[in-house]
This record gives sequence, C-alpha cells and structure tokens, in this order.
Amino acid sequence: MIHSEQVGEDICDIWAVCKCGYDPTETNTLHRLEDVWGGTDDNNCRDAIDCTWNELLKCEG
Repeated sequence: MIHSEQVGEDICDIWAVCKCGYDPTETNTLHRLEDVWGGTDDNNCRDAIDCTWNELLKCEG
C-alpha cells in the first residue's frame, strides 16, 4: 500500500507499506520519497517502492 503524508509546508513523504502492515520506514523516514504534491500516481508509486524497499534491502545486503 502506498502512503502519502504532508510533512512540511511544501513537502510530502510517499512510502510503501507491505500488505501485512510492515512499514520499514516507521522509525527512520530517510528512505521515503519526497515530493512537493504528494501524488500517488504510477510514477510516484514505483519511485516510492524503490526508495522504501529496494534501498533498504541494499543497506541490509
């Protein structure tokens, strides 16, 4: 599931959460996609998955 939340006056965080509810960015939001509009269109969804999951997997591997 893709989430979008306004975190500043002109910035939103977009991140992916597993369908089981696991959010790998819950305690560390550095791996969330930042976007001015916070849109969840196909491109932002793909980029959010890349930022949230793929980058974290690289850090663990």
